[in-house]
Formats: sequence, C-alpha cells, structure tokens
Amino acid sequence: MTKHRIHYAQCWEDPATVRAALRITPQDHLLSIASAGDNTFALLLDNPASITAIDCNPAQLYLTELKMRAIQILTYEDFLTFLGVTPCTNRQRFYQRLKNMLSEDARRFWDNQPAAIDKGVIHRGKFEAYFALFRRWMLPLIHSRETCRDLLQSRSTDEMEKFYAEIWDCRRWRWLFRAFFNETLLGKLGRYPDAFKFVSRKNIADVLLERSHRGLTTIDNADNYFLDYILNGKFSQRDALPPYLRANNFAYLKDNLARIRLVCADINAYLLRQPAATFSAFNLSDVFEYMSPPIFEKTMVNILRASDDGARIAFWHLFIPRPLIPVWQDFLKSRPQLSEKLYRESRTFFYGGFQLWELSTNPQYAEGVPSCSSMHFTH
Repeated sequence: MTKHRIHYAQCWEDPATVRAALRITPQDHLLSIASAGDNTFALLLDNPASITAIDCNPAQLYLTELKMRAIQILTYEDFLTFLGVTPCTNRQRFYQRLKNMLSEDARRFWDNQPAAIDKGVIHRGKFEAYFALFRRWMLPLIHSRETCRDLLQSRSTDEMEKFYAEIWDCRRWRWLFRAFFNETLLGKLGRYPDAFKFVSRKNIADVLLERSHRGLTTIDNADNYFLDYILNGKFSQRDALPPYLRANNFAYLKDNLARIRLVCADINAYLLRQPAATFSAFNLSDVFEYMSPPIFEKTMVNILRASDDGARIAFWHLFIPRPLIPVWQDFLKSRPQLSEKLYRESRTFFYGGFQLWELSTNPQYAEGVPSCSSMHFTH
C-alpha cells in the first residue's frame, strides 16, 4: 500500500452494522481500524471507556486527527462546511483556526495539501476520486439525473425490484459497470495495485454487479447516504448523514474525543506490545482481506491474546471469507445468524460478508492461544 496518501476520505462500512454487532458498553476498551475516522467516531457515540484508533497508513491518521480537531474547535455548521458537506469558497480560514492544534506531522501533511482543504477533505481520498470518475464519465451514459434521483426514493421491496428490472438494469448499466469496476481499474484507480493479491476470483465486476442488484432491491435507498454520495458526489439530504456528521451527535463528540487515542502501527506489531486482556471489542474493517493465510492466523492469535473475556470481534470481507478455524472453536464462537442478518441489512451492499466472533470466558487464551498452522484456509 502506498503510504502518506489518503486512500479513503470516508469510511465505506455501514456504522449501524458494526454498532449493532459490537454492542459497546461503558466498560469497553475498543481497538478500531481508523481509516477515515468516521466509524471510530460512530462507536464513540456508544460511550466506551476508550478507543484506540489504529492504522498503518499515517495519512489516514492525519485525516482522522484533522476531523477530531475540527469537531473540537468549530461550530457544527462550520464543521460541515470545512469538511465539504456544505459549500464554501474559503475553507482555509477554518484550517488556520485549527492547524496549531494538530500534531507536528499532521500539520506538516495538511500544510502541503491546500487543494484537499480547499475542496473539502471528505472528497479527497483515492476511493472517492474513483467514484467521481464513474459519476462524471460513466453514469451520464447510463441514466439521467432524474432516474438517479428516482432510485433514491423510498419503495417497498417489490417496488424496488420492479424499478431495478424495468428501469435501472439496462444493457448500458451492465456493460459499463463491468467495464469500470473490473479488477484492473478498481485496483489501479480506486484502491491500490496489490489490493487483490490474495483474491483468486477473476470475475470481480460480475460479483459486484450481482451485489449491487441485491443492494438496490432489498435495502431502502431513501436514507442510504453511501449510495447518495456515489450517485451525487455529496450528501444531498441533511437528515441522512453518517452519525458523526449529525447535529444531535455533535456536542457529545466534542466533549468525548479525548477518549480516542491514535496509533500509527502495523496491527500485529502493536498487539504484540499490549498486555493480555487489553481490549474487549474490535472494529477491524476489512483488514483480513489483505493478509495471507499465515498472517491472518498470526493476527488472530495476537488479537485473541490481547482480548478480555467476552470480547467481540467484528470484520468485513470483500472477496476472501475468513472461516473460524476449528482449533479455536472451544473458546471463540461465531454468530452466523446475527452476522448474516446484519450483513443483509447493511447499506454498504458491495461487501461480500460481515462476521461477528465472540470470545467466551476461557482461561486458555490468557496463557497462549493454540496455533493452527496446520489448518487449511479457503479463499
């Protein structure tokens, strides 16, 4: 992965899914993949004792830190304006107010990114730029703006299926979708070239097209701010925003951001330095997607060693499911029915699955988790 570049200016996993899975309490100490910070902030709303936001890409932490300082210093309306939710012709004036509150590395990074500040930082990730290309060059060839607006209307499941079949699912949609969301373009322009290093599937565009069909016909599009942003390049409805951008959450975040600690590190290296039973909940994004089977095993061993009794582990996958290894099943339990229910309800329908695992009360893990190097992994 290329360092010192923002790959994701927004989090693209549904925070409602993660919050429902982890069921955070005031006693929880949470480890959360930082990414753009959005879902870490959403989990803070559930009142944990602490959150450690970790990322191996320093640019993602600089972005998370910038959002934190903007929450702390700006008013709610100025916060939305500064990030790029609402229009502005001079965002530098807001940046000048908060830059001295940034760490030295973060300040140096953002001082060298004036265009990102000017345009609104939530639009300036590589992944967001990829959607912008689709929105500018492909989408107008497929559907009119009116049809795109119509897609975002609230409908019953039967009505959504009818709209998709009769209006949305035209030949141009299928052909241009496959042309744009193939492995080569998605890896090069949207993510990073080695993003599919461990993926054996060769029909990624077809898989994503089928997931889009499911998402657009089973999930109410009216409040799906992910889909809204993909189609419009903005959040067009103030009552449909990510949790950290909502007015009713702003004061709480402003008062409680001190509970978040930012850590730039490889997750394995970091966990090895932590005492046993440090964390009781894990928001792991899709971090396992980019690991070889042995590294996945090593990471899970380190996670389990650092987990308290009853710890919950939540993660997503795109194309590489990670099964619960049999040797762990005496003390680690999958929650397949809940995981599947939450996945089916998730507004980020382009993922391949969502998993919730729970560590039972078992003294074995504190003494060392059994290895499973002899086990076979299925992609």
